[in-house]
Amino acid sequence: MKLAAQLSHYALYVLMIAMPLIGWGMLSAAAYPVVLFGGVHLPTILPQSDSLHTLLWNSHFYLAFVFFALVLLHIAAALFHALVRRDGVFDAMAPVPIQDEAASGTSELTSLIGPGLNSGRPATSHFTENADG
Repeated sequence: MKLAAQLSHYALYVLMIAMPLIGWGMLSAAAYPVVLFGGVHLPTILPQSDSLHTLLWNSHFYLAFVFFALVLLHIAAALFHALVRRDGVFDAMAPVPIQDEAASGTSELTSLIGPGLNSGRPATSHFTENADG
């Protein structure tokens, strides 16, 4: 899983750099101007060529699907680690400490209302409960 995570990260970074460059080259090969915010014009990086434009358009088109699939796969893997495996990998990725907030909120609530019905029992997930309750 670590190798898959590393390879997917490398692929995401490569596509994040390659896609704009391919798009810029595609527009340059079609002699379209590339204008950024504020009216900044980027220079052409490739000569005008219909066949080159078609090749770059096709590669940009199919790589966009690969990029989207990688993003979905990345989200699915994060949710898998968070909801199924519960192995702490998602906690390391999360921008805020999920477990610390939940634990501190529970302890504050427990100190206010007492241990209640769950005293001495580990918390159960709603995924393991049966349909009756």
